[in-house]
Amino acid sequence: MARKDSLAWGAAVLTVAGLLIRLSGMVYKVPLVRWLGAEGLGLYQMALPAFGAFYRVSVGGIPTALSNLVSEYETAGRPEVVEQAFRLAMGWTAAVSLAGAVLLLAAGEAVARLLGEPRVSPVLAALAPAVYLFALQQVYGAYLQGRQLITPWAVANLVEQAGRIAGALAGAWLLRPHGLVWGAAGAALGAVIAAVVSDLYLVLVYRRVRYPAGRPRRPSGPPGWRRVEWPARQQGAWEPSWRLAGRMWRLAWPVTLGAMILPLLNFLDVALIQRGLLYAGFSRGEATRLYGQLSGVVYTLVTMPNVLALGLAGALMPKVTAAWAGGRRDLAARRCFLGLRATALVGLPAAVLFMVLAGPATAIFGVPEAAPLLVAAAPVSLLSPLMLVVAGALQGLGRTGEPVRHLTVATVAKVLADGLVTRLPGIGIRGVVATSVLLHGLVLLANLRTLERVLGHRVPWSRVLAAPLPAAVATGAVLAGMVATGWTLSGPWGTLATGLVVAPPVYLGLLIAGRALTWAELRELARPLTARLERLVPHWPW
Repeated sequence: MARKDSLAWGAAVLTVAGLLIRLSGMVYKVPLVRWLGAEGLGLYQMALPAFGAFYRVSVGGIPTALSNLVSEYETAGRPEVVEQAFRLAMGWTAAVSLAGAVLLLAAGEAVARLLGEPRVSPVLAALAPAVYLFALQQVYGAYLQGRQLITPWAVANLVEQAGRIAGALAGAWLLRPHGLVWGAAGAALGAVIAAVVSDLYLVLVYRRVRYPAGRPRRPSGPPGWRRVEWPARQQGAWEPSWRLAGRMWRLAWPVTLGAMILPLLNFLDVALIQRGLLYAGFSRGEATRLYGQLSGVVYTLVTMPNVLALGLAGALMPKVTAAWAGGRRDLAARRCFLGLRATALVGLPAAVLFMVLAGPATAIFGVPEAAPLLVAAAPVSLLSPLMLVVAGALQGLGRTGEPVRHLTVATVAKVLADGLVTRLPGIGIRGVVATSVLLHGLVLLANLRTLERVLGHRVPWSRVLAAPLPAAVATGAVLAGMVATGWTLSGPWGTLATGLVVAPPVYLGLLIAGRALTWAELRELARPLTARLERLVPHWPW
């Protein structure tokens, strides 16, 4: 039996894996931007919302429901139902996602015309098989997360990223001589290669960790083909299929509804942004280039702290479900607030650093003119991770509908606002950044109110945000002074390297000096490493 991961260890594993993925993703986009330009990257980025619409609709809320059910039935000691739920989810997802992949392949040209950029069609065709392959990956991931086997899921993400980088760079390099459009389509093939290698790894992992009760056995007799039989159903061990399917659907339908609406809204958002910029007087190439800067560079950078949020949410959801199902509400609340505390400790300095280092951060992509957009979008580095962690906590509490409903309402408002602000002279793409920051803030507040109501506890904001804020601002001031006085290595890469080396110890020291991080909190945040921390830091100030 594979070892289960603790909350802190699972979050740490997913965070480290996600950090490696994000850093490698940022690094490999640098040659892509230089080979394809911001316009070529814009073609690739414009295809992603349409791909995401078909993919999310195909997957729906089945992975979320499966993770909840697996965690619940494993806690109850019913492994047969765990495997039964997995097979039910896999069968449904495989059928629906295959139809979604075929539909995207057939409707690629029509979708590209709706986006206002017909050149996106080959990119959508290259992405179509990934709808089916990534859907299967999510079912395997939900099964592993529900059983609290976080490490193999993190490895699968690393394998996926390695395949994505190799495939995208190879495809863009080989097809770029045939034109900008084919270069973008070659980069899109990286997603297909990533999904293939990740699925193969997950199949091997599942065959190793699945419960024996879920394995078929062949009856004794002469060799040759015989019908495969499943172990006899013990009284009370299995759930009636109709009842299990009903429970899965009740958990899945709110997320499924959001999965149908949100990607379509994002698709509509891209179309309105493109058409709004064209209406404002930009050429088609300029509008695509601006969207490429925003989506491919700025959002790539400001969403890097989401790595921690996704790691925490993935590890937090089954732990909160187990505590809540066991009637330990105080433990569930403590785990939720621990996730918020850890997220704020990373998100706050990230937002400040993106404001200070916006120039060199965008210069490494070859688009230094995107620096003002990065400064304006920096608050997303705090708001988006907090939003994801709160949504994961609510899903772990069985409240799958509220986060989707809040995000849907806010996204509708954002789409309408984007359609207006991009047409206003002198605002353009900067208005899209402002609506994005507002979207994340509103959804976070709505989710937090729901979380406090369900738990019956208020979020301790004095420790979550107020305590680390002075340390984050002071760290940003130190780096700004070093940049202004030239106390950094030369060039944009040198400035970024200096910031990454100087900022963490300065920030940690200020947290300790200001009592924003106590020894008890550090022990709780780094529970798997507590023994090593005690040897490494024998004397803590307080």
